[in-house]
Amino acid sequence: MKSLSAKWYSNVKYLWVGQSISLIGNSIVQFALIWYLTQKTDSEVILSIATLINYIPIIFLNSFIGSLVDKLGKKSVMICASLLSVLGTVVLIILNIYSIDCIYFVFFLFFLRSVCQQFQMIAMNVSVSISVPDERLDSASGINQTINGVRNLVAPVFGAFLLDKTNLMFILLVECVTAVIGIFFVLLFRIEKNNRSRDAIVPVSLIANFKILRSYKTVFFLAGFASILNFVAGPSAALLPIMVHKEMHASASMLALLQTCLGFGFIAGGLLISVWGGFNKRMITVLCGTILFGSGLLLGSLTVYYHLSVFVTGFALFVVGFGMTVSNSIIFAIFQLLVPKDEQGRLFGTVSSISTAIIPVGLLIATPISSLMGIKGWYLCGGILCVSVSLMILMNSEIMNSALRKKRVEIVSHDI
Repeated sequence: MKSLSAKWYSNVKYLWVGQSISLIGNSIVQFALIWYLTQKTDSEVILSIATLINYIPIIFLNSFIGSLVDKLGKKSVMICASLLSVLGTVVLIILNIYSIDCIYFVFFLFFLRSVCQQFQMIAMNVSVSISVPDERLDSASGINQTINGVRNLVAPVFGAFLLDKTNLMFILLVECVTAVIGIFFVLLFRIEKNNRSRDAIVPVSLIANFKILRSYKTVFFLAGFASILNFVAGPSAALLPIMVHKEMHASASMLALLQTCLGFGFIAGGLLISVWGGFNKRMITVLCGTILFGSGLLLGSLTVYYHLSVFVTGFALFVVGFGMTVSNSIIFAIFQLLVPKDEQGRLFGTVSSISTAIIPVGLLIATPISSLMGIKGWYLCGGILCVSVSLMILMNSEIMNSALRKKRVEIVSHDI
């Protein structure tokens, strides 16, 4: 274990590279399919339905998925999930060849891809936590977020380029190639065998895992806080293509530009945490990131409302991505530090279920608000909510100086 800790980066880099390539291909296809639905229907309702379908596995299956990941081999889970996702893509290619209407199958494909991605992401996160020394988890979390930023930066650019120069079927083939490359690098990654017996009984119900989660008070509190962020962020991301198409009267290239600015924000935030690590009291870093996230949404709503320069809108989304990454990096590092390795899969899945379950509620509220006030109205309301909640927590001395710090001192002798 000592030698593995000393060489953690040289080992984990294979996992990061492989999953980065695989997820970039996945995101390119996701971009293309979302724009396909946007052009086909021009409907907020259709995009909301597609987003809801994408979130159903996260809400109802993640606790079960996490429990299975705890019990199964992490590498096998990632490889099988990639292959199953590619199988769905191949079926969509066949439907395109025979000119069969694909809208309903695209909905099913969103569901399948979401299930596979959850297996991949939970297995990858647990694998990183097992392979990286505790004192380097902050940096590793920042690197994870940087990778997500690179994905959000590269995927829209390549997606828009390929949509302009090729067709949907060619883009679907891209994912098949990136999945094979990703699997190759995952095979090079080494991970300790699971200490849990494969015959062990693992809680799989959301209720059972929820009870375990409640015993980790800091993690439980942050799960609730993450739910508020997702309540705002989920609809904001889902409705961005409609805002670009209907309110800004722009093309897929403009959508790619704005998502690229968001991606640069992700990268900048991830790099900052990778190098700096945040404040000594980690909760201050979380709240500062959330305030930046909300401020970016407020600025974005005003730029659309007053028809300001697209560069200002791009800057607003940069701030959104930067703040979101700073906050998420530290939240995830806290999870990894406080939760035992052999319980991380199921508890990561449970936290994801809880924090994601609020997104459909956000979509149900955001859709009528967007229809009445425009999508910029939702950005305005969401920004005000995030900034207000963060400031209230920041001024609550009991939360900032008592519960969280005491829990952190007990575990690793540093302040949250």
